[in-house]
Amino acid sequence: MLMTLLKINSMNKNKSILIISHKLCYQVNNNSYQTFGGFPIQIKAISELFQTTNLLVPVCNNIIINNGSPLLGNNLNIIPLTKPIGSGWVRKLLLPIWFLNNFLTLLNQYKKADIIHAVVPGDIGFFGFLFAILFRKHLIVRHCGTWAHNKTISDFILYHLLLMFASKKIIILATGINSKPPALNNPYINWIFSSSISSIEIGKQSKTISKTSYFRLITISRLVKEKNIQETVKSMSQLVKEFPNVIFT
Repeated sequence: MLMTLLKINSMNKNKSILIISHKLCYQVNNNSYQTFGGFPIQIKAISELFQTTNLLVPVCNNIIINNGSPLLGNNLNIIPLTKPIGSGWVRKLLLPIWFLNNFLTLLNQYKKADIIHAVVPGDIGFFGFLFAILFRKHLIVRHCGTWAHNKTISDFILYHLLLMFASKKIIILATGINSKPPALNNPYINWIFSSSISSIEIGKQSKTISKTSYFRLITISRLVKEKNIQETVKSMSQLVKEFPNVIFT
């Protein structure tokens, strides 16, 4: 889907992309950075679509971390930002100071970039989204939270701004999958399924399960309606007819 969206927007392999995210990363040495989760896998995949990829993220220096994954990619450059101070409302109140401290770095990178990729929700990604609109850049926004689930005022503002600005030049990707589009009245908002598990890894784990075998079905997520766990529970009534020894955790 991402390749199709890039083609629609006349984006090609000769372009440079600037990715901006609140994801905290760690500088291991002069040329090596690490972080946690599936973020490094996603950055590597995106970098392969472009000639050059610049990644704007907050960076901590001289910190030893365990079980981190290196940030690697095709012509990938890490552009360190300072880490915002505090958390919650303290962090929000001090963000203008953070913005001023990082303004020249943001300005220089935005001037050079052909395409901006802002990762939201997140304060730094939100700044990146607004900056891209200000500079009239081609923009890809990936919404990594629960789409249309506005728990806070900032969630509400972000959601409606994405609905307002989504266009041929500003593509919005909502993480998830559904038979219905994320926004019925805007064709430039699309679903994207994201996983840190490759199809090759899934293929290695696949095996035939006999009807008499014991097997466990596991769902890992927050216990909220938007994660659709209730549908898994409902499906158990059908599964036990075929596989009486199935266990759901």
